[in-house]
Amino acid sequence: MHAAQTFLTKTVFPNGSVPKNPSILTASQVNILNDSLNQDATSYAYSGIITLSEAIIGADHHFYSWATIKAYYSVFYFLRAILAVNGTAIFYYGKKPWIISSRLGDKPKKGHNNTHEMVLSEFKKSLSAHWLLTQPIDSTDPLSWIKTKRECANYTAARFIEPNTPDHFIKISSIGISKAVASYFNSENDLLAFDIDHAILAYPIQSLIHTNNEIKKVVGDRIFGEDDVKFLSTLCRDKNGPMSDFKRLFL
Repeated sequence: MHAAQTFLTKTVFPNGSVPKNPSILTASQVNILNDSLNQDATSYAYSGIITLSEAIIGADHHFYSWATIKAYYSVFYFLRAILAVNGTAIFYYGKKPWIISSRLGDKPKKGHNNTHEMVLSEFKKSLSAHWLLTQPIDSTDPLSWIKTKRECANYTAARFIEPNTPDHFIKISSIGISKAVASYFNSENDLLAFDIDHAILAYPIQSLIHTNNEIKKVVGDRIFGEDDVKFLSTLCRDKNGPMSDFKRLFL
């Protein structure tokens, strides 16, 4: 269960729904909600790392359709983590979504659409100046771009593209997945996240890097426990073994 969801539905609004005229958050509730959101942020980051690893491994094995889908899903998890660590909670009563910020005196607002749409739209709205939104990809905002790639692979196309290579993976494939991924962790290449030929993996990797840095500012240098670090650092691997950039990021 999401920690913020549990706190909000069990403690702040415990009567099975958000009242028509909800009370504002108290200072004590803000502190607990922030702690809950920080806990959730590490959970979302954990899920995002696993998902990004699956995207990279899939691409390395020429499974580009699922790699595209997983790349998008990793970004979704990272965006939700960044929202959480910046004090935004998305919670539900049944199927009804709500959004609340951990600011003193704030009240919940009704959400719309599904969780994915809410995360993407809320990120654009409340964190519009974030680095991840500073440039377009192929003349569109980066979140819409990667969402469209996922929808094309998942829904628009009648069948997966394999054994062919989609346009957004041609350049990466020609470089080699491992070599390309290593270059995306190099800070000198961070703007490749917005390059149409690299963005499908470079943008999720930059999303991971920013998520990691923002959570560390709040919870300290060690986000994950030792066992989690051992597990996560071995996930993303090629024929030569685990990719070292991932392990360095978690230590």
